[in-house]
Amino acid sequence: MKPAAGKPGFLSNVLVRLLLFGVLIVILRFSYVVTLAGESCALGGFCFFSPSLNLAIAGTRSGSLNARSAVTESERYASKDWISGVQFYSSVFQNLIAGGFLSPASMSLCVETSTGRDVLALREVGITNAVGISKKASPPLVKYGEARRIPFANGTFDFVFVGEGALERSPRAAVFAAEVARTLKLKGFAAFHVKANDTYSFNSFVDLFSFCCNVVKINNVLGFDSSMPHIKELIVKKERHEIGSDSYSSSKGKCSAPDYKKQLVRNAEALIEEEPLKPWIILKRNVKNIRYLSSMVDISFKGRNVYQKTYSEVEFRTVVK
Repeated sequence: MKPAAGKPGFLSNVLVRLLLFGVLIVILRFSYVVTLAGESCALGGFCFFSPSLNLAIAGTRSGSLNARSAVTESERYASKDWISGVQFYSSVFQNLIAGGFLSPASMSLCVETSTGRDVLALREVGITNAVGISKKASPPLVKYGEARRIPFANGTFDFVFVGEGALERSPRAAVFAAEVARTLKLKGFAAFHVKANDTYSFNSFVDLFSFCCNVVKINNVLGFDSSMPHIKELIVKKERHEIGSDSYSSSKGKCSAPDYKKQLVRNAEALIEEEPLKPWIILKRNVKNIRYLSSMVDISFKGRNVYQKTYSEVEFRTVVK
């Protein structure tokens, strides 16, 4: 009788081991699915829950983040600043369409647009092929890109818009201008909104594009916010492909300066024609008369250069921004 009693115990041990082995297989399978398939039912249809419930559980966290993002975006699009900005740019682009600088068929680019309001305004006035670039992408209106290296091929766009004083703020205005010219088609137009409103800055702007473009129109526009209450709108047309030109070919060896530069010199402090024996004393006496160029005119469109010269024991440095 005792041997017969041991048989059920052996069978129960085998069953327990099989059960444990099966549980181990289930755990390993579950770990594999969760690790590699991301809690989905795509691999072999293995799920503890129905597909819809499984996806709902898996997407709860990401869904809540997306919901927050969607709420933030909707609040921004409904804000007063956003709406007034879009309305302002819509009015600007409608005037450009009326002037023949822009058309519904124009491939258009907005450079350094931090909000995308100008891109949306272009689309609202019928320019469907419009896109913006900025260091901070904001799909679907704005993709990532920088003005110093615009991510589009040569001659891609019929129209380029640079608003909010982006060209003035750029530390590399010449590179910015060259990239705009590169991506602009021949006979295409580019419009710039700038703060500068003096002759010196205007001529500096013209010099930036003298290798390829001509200024065809200048407008004074009232801004829509306090950051740029008064805007100078400059429109250029790409007339040539050449980068660089012999700017001195017509001077015949003679050096001349335009009147606006001569006036700047006249408005500067008086020139000390003889080197003083004690320059530090003279400097102290005349320090109130020293005038920096940046205090007299806007130099935003000039390159950031450093000039250094030493007289006797005193070193004077003039740093252009």
